[in-house]
Amino acid sequence: MLSITKRAALEHEGFVIVRRVFDAIEIGAWLARIDEELGIEGSNRRTLLRDSAIVRETASSSELLQLASDVLGRPAFPVRALLLD
Repeated sequence: MLSITKRAALEHEGFVIVRRVFDAIEIGAWLARIDEELGIEGSNRRTLLRDSAIVRETASSSELLQLASDVLGRPAFPVRALLLD
């Protein structure tokens, strides 16, 4: 749930930065797994929801879906995942 301060920043600026959604250990494990799954270091990918289980799992995680739903004001769902390196 967005705090009142973050909600006000979103309304005023049109965006909000939410820090520490994932910790450093989770991010490191995620990066290792996606590299292992796809071997994509240094490349661009436009079909990650289709091609990567870890990306699908992360995009569908309750933490991200709740955050996106709070921002949008209605239920959110993943549509596309891109990697631009």
